[in-house]
Amino acid sequence: MGTLKEQVLASKVAETFRTGADKTQGQLIQEAGYSPVSAQNPKIIFNQPGFREELAKLGFSLDAADQTVNNLLINGKEENTRLKAADMVYKRLGGYAPDRTLNISVKGDIKEFEQFAELREKYEAELLNTFTHETTLGPVDNGMADSEPNKD
Repeated sequence: MGTLKEQVLASKVAETFRTGADKTQGQLIQEAGYSPVSAQNPKIIFNQPGFREELAKLGFSLDAADQTVNNLLINGKEENTRLKAADMVYKRLGGYAPDRTLNISVKGDIKEFEQFAELREKYEAELLNTFTHETTLGPVDNGMADSEPNKD
């Protein structure tokens, strides 16, 4: 069970959805009795288990959202409504290829250290395999593409 403030906040969020009022998360947090400092980082409060539990009691849960999206997907009268619902299903089920970035920073030249050579080769091969076999977006651009020679 959520705290009294979490209960009030959940009610205010539900009311905002019902009325379509234009309020920020920070405004709702302050209206529920939290401090202005708490309102500066609403993600912390909105991710609290007690708040999520109170929202679920009011019908705001992933299951309820899934049911609504499913209903729109099947019974939606307009094509745009069905497409938006399908997009939500894809996102919810992880149907889209993930965005991947990999940043590695090494100080010094690791190739100079013989004791790391075997590890370097192993992990380079694993990373290359991961990025070339798991993506459906084509080959990975490692930034090492051939360029025109310098014509000085």
